Amino acid sequence: MKRGWIISLWCVLALMLSLIHAPVMFSPEIRKASLWIAFGFNLYLALEVLSVAGIWFLRWWGAYINLFIFFTECLGLIGNWFTGYSFKIALVHHGVGVLLIFLSHKRLRSGL
Repeated sequence: MKRGWIISLWCVLALMLSLIHAPVMFSPEIRKASLWIAFGFNLYLALEVLSVAGIWFLRWWGAYINLFIFFTECLGLIGNWFTGYSFKIALVHHGVGVLLIFLSHKRLRSGL
């Protein structure tokens, strides 16, 4: 199956937006806070990049990882309402990814 141009555009934009998290991982505040927080940020970035790669190759596992990240972002947004800080761009670009997955679910293939 051929990948649509809208999925290609979303994958490129999602990869650029997920790489915004990279400088946060190496900031002094994260290192001072805890090693587990740094591990969590690294794991989150790896899952975002893996999700984009899976959707780029039109695989179902990329869609599942993107759904997991989207729901994680939703839970994070609910938790951050109390602190006043939220990263809404990540929620929007993962939400658009979920919408694209549901619109083009017949193109996605199973397997590795």
